[in-house]
Amino acid sequence: MSNPTIRDIAAASGFGKSTVSLALRNDPSIPQSTRDRIKQAAEELGYQQNPYVNSFMAQLRRNRPTKDYATIGLVNTHPYSYASPEKLSRELRRLVDGAQKRAKALGYRTEECWLGQPRMTAARMHSIIKARSIRGLFVLPLHSIRGRFNMPLDEFASATAGYSVIHPPMYRACNHNFATVTEAMRNLRHLGYRRIGIAMPQQHDDRTDHFWISGYLGFQHIHQARSPIPPHIVKEVTTKNLALWIEKEKPDAIISTLKTVPEMLEAVGYQLPKDIGFANLNWTPEYPHHSGIDQCYELIGATAIDMIAAQLTRNEYGLPENPRVNMTLGKWITGQTTRPRRKQ
Repeated sequence: MSNPTIRDIAAASGFGKSTVSLALRNDPSIPQSTRDRIKQAAEELGYQQNPYVNSFMAQLRRNRPTKDYATIGLVNTHPYSYASPEKLSRELRRLVDGAQKRAKALGYRTEECWLGQPRMTAARMHSIIKARSIRGLFVLPLHSIRGRFNMPLDEFASATAGYSVIHPPMYRACNHNFATVTEAMRNLRHLGYRRIGIAMPQQHDDRTDHFWISGYLGFQHIHQARSPIPPHIVKEVTTKNLALWIEKEKPDAIISTLKTVPEMLEAVGYQLPKDIGFANLNWTPEYPHHSGIDQCYELIGATAIDMIAAQLTRNEYGLPENPRVNMTLGKWITGQTTRPRRKQ
């Protein structure tokens, strides 16, 4: 039996062809009850959407200068004084850059929405965004370590990056932090290191929902079970407490999210990589001499835009019942803070 047409579904449901077409695309202009009735009629007739046609029509709509689909808002909770690029963290700059480039490639504009600016409230920002007909929102990582995002998202296609937003439940794009730790430790073992320790502020581990410590303890259980090194995850990593931990535990390499660890080590007389190795779990181009994992923030930003664009194409708005997490693997960078790979 051939696939039923829009005309068939219209006849079966009692609605016009244009209403049926919009309902099957989940268009919010059609009441939910009407959409449900039409979808039920389509299902009973055995209707199946053609993915090639859907892709083609989505491309046509994206190239059409429609007001509703034109812009994706980048919602920033950082203080408005951070609006100048040099004051934003290097990670956030890379995240935004990746998001903007991907949005442009898909035919969307982006608009920065500064929730952290003076006298701005969630209710006021919500009104501004609606007035500008912005239907997609990329909620950037919060200024706080972890917290709630209080602006209503019921009418938007949305996603966030990382784990700082603990409520509401959202689609999110992030680095695979667990794999980042294990990949760093695996590369260090290939370089001959056997006593690998981790040192970082507690808030850094908190911000990833404890994936840092989980990856470390998991890898250590398999490869360093006979001589485990307790993690040095404390409120604040200082030169003094880091030196005391090294003296006691005697690691031959350290992984950390702190770019200042090499300076602390050198301040107490260690030479890198002669005396001890270092791998930065949050490698950035500003410190090219570090070995470590590049978390690929540009790709994470682009992935968040892909998630939002997919929702817009499907006319899906509001918070998902079962949020999905899209994790991006980082890549190992060989720098000068680890010893050269041994010749085979």
